[in-house]
Amino acid sequence: GSQSGWYPPGANISLTASPQSNWLFIQWFGDVPPGLMASNPLNVAMSQNRAITAIFDSPYVWVIGVANPPIGGTVGGISTYRAGTTAVLTATPATNWLFNGWADGETNPVRSVVAPMTSVTYTANFTPWTSTVSVLSNPTNGGTVAGGGVYQTGSNIVLTAIPATNWAFNNWN
Repeated sequence: GSQSGWYPPGANISLTASPQSNWLFIQWFGDVPPGLMASNPLNVAMSQNRAITAIFDSPYVWVIGVANPPIGGTVGGISTYRAGTTAVLTATPATNWLFNGWADGETNPVRSVVAPMTSVTYTANFTPWTSTVSVLSNPTNGGTVAGGGVYQTGSNIVLTAIPATNWAFNNWN
C-alpha cells in the first residue's frame, strides 16, 4: 500500500511494511534516517521531503530429504527453493531395499511439496527386502531340513539336511 501525502513540517509519521504471503520485509530504501533501514514500523519526522520504498523478497529455503536408514536409499530433489514454489522429491530405494512411505504419512515415492517460509526436512523411510526360504524334505519321513525362515534379500544363509534314522542325504533340489 502507499502512504503518500503532504505532512506539515516536523510531523511524525509511521510507515508499516506488510508483506504478502510467502514474502518477507527486507528493509526500507530512500530518504530513511540513519540506523532505521530495518525498522518496521518506521517512524520518521517530516523534516524534509522523503521518498521511501519498502523492499520485500520471497526467501530461499532448503527443502531437505533424508533417507531412514541412510543405507536404505536416497532422496532426490533436495535444494533451495523460493518460498511458495513447488519442490519435487523422489525417494529411491537402494538395492535390496523397499520404499516404506514418508514419515508424515505420504505413501507415493514421488511427491510435490510447496516450500514454506522456513527450511523443512522430509524423511523417506526404507525397509530391507525380505525373502522367505521354505525348506522341505523329500520324502517327508526321510529327515528334516533346518535353516528356513525370513531373511533379508541378498544375505547368506545356511541350510542343513538332517537325515532320519536309516536314511541318507542324497542331494539338494
